[in-house]
Amino acid sequence: MWCLLAPAVFPASEKSPHELYDAIKALRIDTSNVYRIAPANHIQLRRGDAVLSFDEGTVTFFSPLDGQITGAVFSGRGHVLAAPRDPVEKQQMGRFLGAPVLDQEFINGYLRFTDDTAGELLRQFSAANLAVQTDASVGAQWDAALTQLNPNYTLRILFDRLSPSPKPCFYAGLEGAASGPFDVVLDAQRDEQFLLGQVHKAGGKTFYDVWTSHRVPDSPVLPAAFRALHYSIEASISPNNSLDANASVRLRAETGTERVLAFQLSRALTIDSVTGDHNESLSFFQNEGMSLQERSARGNDYLDVVLPQTPAGHQEFTLHFHYGGNVIEDAGNGVLFVGARESWYPHLGDSAEFSSYDILLRWPRKLRLIATGSKLEEHEEGEFHVGHWKTEKPMSVAGFNLGEYASASVASGAHSIDVYANRELEEDLRRRLSAPDADALAFPSARFGSTSTGHSVVPPPPPPSPADALKQLGKEIDSSIRFYETFSGPFPFHNLNVSPIPGNFGQGWPSLLYVSTYSFLPSEAQRRAGLSTASQEHFTELVPYHEVAHQWWGNVVAWSSYRDQWIDEAIANYLAVLFADTKKNPDHTIAGRHRNSGRHRRSHARHTPQFLEVPRRLRRDHLQQGRLDHSHVAGNAAPARRQESRCTV
Repeated sequence: MWCLLAPAVFPASEKSPHELYDAIKALRIDTSNVYRIAPANHIQLRRGDAVLSFDEGTVTFFSPLDGQITGAVFSGRGHVLAAPRDPVEKQQMGRFLGAPVLDQEFINGYLRFTDDTAGELLRQFSAANLAVQTDASVGAQWDAALTQLNPNYTLRILFDRLSPSPKPCFYAGLEGAASGPFDVVLDAQRDEQFLLGQVHKAGGKTFYDVWTSHRVPDSPVLPAAFRALHYSIEASISPNNSLDANASVRLRAETGTERVLAFQLSRALTIDSVTGDHNESLSFFQNEGMSLQERSARGNDYLDVVLPQTPAGHQEFTLHFHYGGNVIEDAGNGVLFVGARESWYPHLGDSAEFSSYDILLRWPRKLRLIATGSKLEEHEEGEFHVGHWKTEKPMSVAGFNLGEYASASVASGAHSIDVYANRELEEDLRRRLSAPDADALAFPSARFGSTSTGHSVVPPPPPPSPADALKQLGKEIDSSIRFYETFSGPFPFHNLNVSPIPGNFGQGWPSLLYVSTYSFLPSEAQRRAGLSTASQEHFTELVPYHEVAHQWWGNVVAWSSYRDQWIDEAIANYLAVLFADTKKNPDHTIAGRHRNSGRHRRSHARHTPQFLEVPRRLRRDHLQQGRLDHSHVAGNAAPARRQESRCTV
């Protein structure tokens, strides 16, 4: 029986995880293992719905590691043909490619794999009577590119080397003659094993366009290898807003087949140590080899921990993490922005996996802090407050918010509502509201006898305080809770904290709402800040109440895949619109506008059936790099928290 009694001890002949990682990353092509292909040879690879044909050119294999070849490069002329079977996936392909199939030549290819690709190619070369050759020029052609490309796929190959039950993967980065670089992925570790996609840049940001992502027919559904049972977090927030934390996670091995755990953790936080039950150090990988600046630009929000051995099924154990960094930004005027709301602690699993939480937080005395769960106590220690929270029931995520808040409370039956607001506006919003209003410009008077010759500008009114809306917002949120209980059952928590967040979005964590500052402002201030009439309605009538609905639909009824997420989002939207029209707009104007908007889109869609209305396009920093796994698109078991999609019913 496996137990964490001592640090991992590897046999002298076996490399440690970091040594193996370095060896895989350092692999280069073997210039004595080159094959020249002619059109008559018919060399092909079929992976998922794609067929890759290597028509003419050279295939050069990577040097083997412990007898295993994990990659190859191709230069010459090839062709890829891919046609998804599902009608929706065909539409998705059409949205990006203008046709429901990928039918394109490529001139270069970078291949990495842990399946039998090397053996399959070698068998075809043998059947075609191709002889291995030596060509030193190939190394010079590819060395610089491999230095850049190898780190992205090293972890995925490492995981199969460490796993007692590896899940084969295949990745091809192809240089398309028409579309430029794109990816072909078949990975048994992903829930949706097959992926075609491409990096895309727009507006100074990098996105990933998912041309298609779907399951391979008859592929088994992989169970989660580990479950998080309990989180214990102790964190201290310094006056400079930096976070120093210790987290302990109680885990259970579900399958007894894996020894690597993938946690979600913000790239802005640096792990100092991971230890086991008996304080033994464990190997971990977090944006390996990157500086903090490089992490911000091209890193990911994942932490991979390697256990010394594979634990038996249903065995429980605890991992301890020490980490620090800054996930709290100063938005100006004393307003703070908590950026990593779902990844400020090492989190395992998706939105449908629930755990208990015990949270102890320490923060500067001038600030007020709220968190998920029930607050057990709060006291002062010098210049700091210390608070202790525990969850009433298992939750899928824990969060906090803080600032120089004013507050108001509403008690209603079995639940209470505490609404918090900053006393000042964040700098960006304050600057907008302090600018002269074009409608208030005073031009020279045309009245008889006027001697005015200049243009005077009426100064703008002072910016409103978000705290002015506390009591009214609290009453309306309480009203929405009672309204939703008719449809969704009793409110699932004893208390709801409503807090402000700089920006134009909202999020609903268990018992904690993050609501845009815009939702705290009166309509005139929203107008002066540049919001259209529709946007004013959105932030005033819908956003807070959509997040309230997530207390049931998202925090009780949760989702594991983006293919299910829309259900929670759609129900939350529907309830928010229903509440707005039932309680505030008896003529049902909001629902009417939504219906009309939907009819317009459906009418337009009938004329363009080959296109999906909303393409799957993701920010590059949402991609789980390094494991051939774009989880936020593919909905795999890696964490993919609620990025509000604002679906329309």
